[in-house]
Amino acid sequence: MTPLPLTFWQARILLLMTQEPQSLNDVTHQLATHGKVLRLSRLEIIIEELRARELLGHLPQRDALESRYWLRSGPAAEEALHEAYGVVKNRKGPWERGT
Repeated sequence: MTPLPLTFWQARILLLMTQEPQSLNDVTHQLATHGKVLRLSRLEIIIEELRARELLGHLPQRDALESRYWLRSGPAAEEALHEAYGVVKNRKGPWERGT
């Protein structure tokens, strides 16, 4: 079964995960640094969607906001990264679906 295409926010968050393991707080801060705002509840949903696609690994912590997530390795992750670069590069404006 072919996975659905990545949404803009899934792609953006996946690309943030290439740097190093990130917590939800880290991702929120990184987005804010670039002038982007995403509700924490929406971020949690997106992270879970990426985990369900087995693109992110997860190290739970006592405080859920400090749990660490990272990009997994392998062909599926490489393909998703390639797709993510295309999605973010071709983004034309905030009116597009996928936000």
